[in-house]
Amino acid sequence: MRIAILLTKGVLFLVAAVGLYGCGRSQSAEHHGSASGATAAHDHEGGHAHESSHGGQVIDLGGGKYHAELTHDDAAHRVAVHVLDGTAKNALPIDAPSVSINFVVNNRPAQFELPAASQLGDPPGRASCFELASEAMCDSWDASHSKARLNVMIDGRPYVGTIGAHDHAAGHSHSHAGDDALVWREDVGEQGFQFALGHHGQTLRAGHEVEPAVRITREGQPIADARVFNMLLAADGQTVLANEVGTVYEPPTHEEPAHYAQGALRIPAGTQRVVMRYRIVLPEGRGERTFDVPVSVE
Repeated sequence: MRIAILLTKGVLFLVAAVGLYGCGRSQSAEHHGSASGATAAHDHEGGHAHESSHGGQVIDLGGGKYHAELTHDDAAHRVAVHVLDGTAKNALPIDAPSVSINFVVNNRPAQFELPAASQLGDPPGRASCFELASEAMCDSWDASHSKARLNVMIDGRPYVGTIGAHDHAAGHSHSHAGDDALVWREDVGEQGFQFALGHHGQTLRAGHEVEPAVRITREGQPIADARVFNMLLAADGQTVLANEVGTVYEPPTHEEPAHYAQGALRIPAGTQRVVMRYRIVLPEGRGERTFDVPVSVE
């Protein structure tokens, strides 16, 4: 069965404007290209800005309902996430044991869990700061053309924010060029599982990247522990145009369902039609599925 559902991504795309700092630690602003001072400003699409409280990067969560501020200490290889209210000025202690950051570097995904680090004034069982010292995580952040997402659970509801790396250009967290639509091309049911197969970006363009997307459900519930890989083939279904890459699980938000994405593939210039191959390794030893979906390219 073939379907086409478009979902608009409401997550704001950000650029790191200044040096990032760890909880209680400082880092040279000059190293990260800050123009002045230790205060960063974050512009919403509506035009207003929030100044950071800790000298880091302010991230929008839930269309301004909440915010998070990321700080980065290169010397200690430490990244911290401060959860803030809608004004981006006041700490917001939450009952989550951790938050996570998903990175994609050179088409390779990685996830890091930042455990709670309660601050003075946080009530028992809640934390407004989450931090992790990890050289691998900092290397992912600093890598050229890396992409990152922050995942935070607040009052039982997931929120996703896009993190701007040092050399990111403003605009997109997804790799497609031109729109943020999530497009499902095919819907397949097998052995109790439902697979929606598609990509980000309503239009695929030769010479640009496409970000395939997969949604896996069983009895209406998302499957979060599968492994999903994508590759591009020519129209003949045999010639490899882009080698296989892994993806990252993105939890559901009020804009998008849970799905696997962030594994970008470049469509060669001059291509008019491609075949997206999705290889899915199901959890609990339930086997592997491979699906091919032909798509036209402009």
